[in-house]
Amino acid sequence: MKARVTNINIEEFQFESRIHREAVPVDPVFEKTAEFNHRFGRGKMRDCLFQDMHFMEMDLFLEQETEVTFVSELPALELQFNLEGSYFHPDNKVNTEPLPTQQGTHNILFFPPIQDRFVQCMGARKNKVLEIHLTQKYFTSLLERNFPQAADFLRKMENMEFAGMHSHHLSITGPMTLLINDILNCNKTGTLRKLYFEARILELLMLQLEQIEGLERPVNQLSRYDVERLQEAKWIVENNMEHPYSIPQLATKVGINEFKLKKGFKQLFKNTVFGYIFDIRMEQARELLLESNKSITEIADIIGYKNAHHFSTAFKRKYGMLPSKMRTG
Repeated sequence: MKARVTNINIEEFQFESRIHREAVPVDPVFEKTAEFNHRFGRGKMRDCLFQDMHFMEMDLFLEQETEVTFVSELPALELQFNLEGSYFHPDNKVNTEPLPTQQGTHNILFFPPIQDRFVQCMGARKNKVLEIHLTQKYFTSLLERNFPQAADFLRKMENMEFAGMHSHHLSITGPMTLLINDILNCNKTGTLRKLYFEARILELLMLQLEQIEGLERPVNQLSRYDVERLQEAKWIVENNMEHPYSIPQLATKVGINEFKLKKGFKQLFKNTVFGYIFDIRMEQARELLLESNKSITEIADIIGYKNAHHFSTAFKRKYGMLPSKMRTG
């Protein structure tokens, strides 16, 4: 895939990932990174290819409003996760409406072979996206006719038309965030790395489809303003784990009342604010147990527990075993 980056003054350059998404890798996982450093921005595009799957992590910092154009000779079935920044697809439309992409959102998209697919990115901020590509044959084999919500999507894909599994991007939930972090920070090698990626990507797809399926049930609709404020609250929670905000502080920070924060957060992210903080801390503890030599007391302290016994009790409530048992297997 090639990317052409153009600032508002029409100055441009290109950088390219040479991985062919439908190639069969010789190694269990084939990886390549392309970087650029320019007057109006800098960035990195990391590709990982394995059988039936490919993912690309794009991490950009752009000094000013910028157009990023992608060129692909192949169709793309894409699980898209917008982790930081906001951008706009002027030409990609679902139900005749352009598809804007906000921070902390995801969708399942299909792009026919294209010479120019461009997005407009806001300037003076970081833009980070994870795109996971599955082959059409593999994706279709997973769903077939067993997921009726995908019928229109599969029809458009077969006709080589742009398609979105949902008419607008949905909020990335806490469990999705943990899986994404696993994928981006995996330190396994060889076949174990491939299996690790595959397992988490399939679980991510399951969570996406589960969320889409759940939207068919009647719920109290949140306004666009409320959704944006709640997504901001989620970002603040994730980036202030050492000193978490109280509910009143968080509500004031994002500009909504406490009732709407608590109810809306649970509706949008399928977890309470403090439940989300708890899950992130426990996942961090699990990773430290499995991947470091730190003592249980040290790990408890790192994730914010002053008492190792209280930490062990909380960990068992989350994972069904004591920290010491997880470490020893």
